[in-house]
Amino acid sequence: MAAENVTDAGAAARYGKKNSGIFSQEALDKTSLPFLFIHGTADELVPYEMGLQNYTHCHTEKQMLTVEGAAHCCSYYVDPVRYISYLDGFLKRYGQTGLQ
Repeated sequence: MAAENVTDAGAAARYGKKNSGIFSQEALDKTSLPFLFIHGTADELVPYEMGLQNYTHCHTEKQMLTVEGAAHCCSYYVDPVRYISYLDGFLKRYGQTGLQ
């Protein structure tokens, strides 16, 4: 299944319609910025497979942090040390000072 079809399928299942305005691959196509993906394996709102597909689709420099057992928006709470480490390293690598 193509990535955009999975996104549409997820939107259709969640919101009852296709082409719901969730076009993450289109947005990724337009960026030239480095991208940090953070995704929990227990995310039921945006399934982990969608995060993997977005990561694979992204053509810029990228990193992905997978947090085992984390639900949607809960990666920090499941593994705060690793979350902060990835975020800090990403910011340092791409020209920011990192987290203080």
